[in-house]
Amino acid sequence: MCLYAFRNKKTGTKKITDSYKSLWEIAYTSIRRKILIGEFLADTPIVVSKLSEEMGMSIIPIREAVRCLENEGLVNVVPHKGAVVARYDIRDIEQIYDVRRILESRAMFLAVPNITPEAVSHLRGFIQGIEDALMADDFESYLTANNGFHQTLYGYSGNVWLCKMIDDLWFLTVRSVAAMKWSCEHRQRMITDHQKIVQLLEEHASPEFMENFIAQHVETAKQGVIQYVKKQSCDRNTMTS
Repeated sequence: MCLYAFRNKKTGTKKITDSYKSLWEIAYTSIRRKILIGEFLADTPIVVSKLSEEMGMSIIPIREAVRCLENEGLVNVVPHKGAVVARYDIRDIEQIYDVRRILESRAMFLAVPNITPEAVSHLRGFIQGIEDALMADDFESYLTANNGFHQTLYGYSGNVWLCKMIDDLWFLTVRSVAAMKWSCEHRQRMITDHQKIVQLLEEHASPEFMENFIAQHVETAKQGVIQYVKKQSCDRNTMTS
């Protein structure tokens, strides 16, 4: 890790500040963001030399970033052809979201008896973060706030292993954020659902009711993502035809 020193003008002393971010991390963050929000469509070639020129760095950190993205499942490296953006397969989306629906609705059922007024207030803070991020088209901050909302909500279930399984599945569907960027209708549905969840908790809705509501919320999210991926596929086919 590289540390930079600068001199305090008044005292003349030096202060060491950790202001370094490695080049491969910069490359990784930039490429990953473009994949997540759909700026790099599935099957888009990751041309290392071109990215090197655009980012003003050597090809070495770009290659390291691509290796990390491959490990994350966002990039496929094809022998003799190079790296391409991995496809977000509809069959995988359907199956993962179906499992998420079962697990998340169960977590909601278990969480409801443990939700306090303080918990509701905490959840409202996340909703504000979600709305602010979407207003600014800041999808990285949206991911942080949205994940925080659901992790906190399901955390009240008290079932650590259930929450871990949900987190693992969320990691596999992180590319779903692109649907929030490209579909205003889907974005508004998700915002409305989050607001309704907190409202229902304030009104002391039953565990059974909340279980069903979360199941429908996950199903709605799934359908929005599938519609986006289908449109992306059509756009990709149009570009190659």
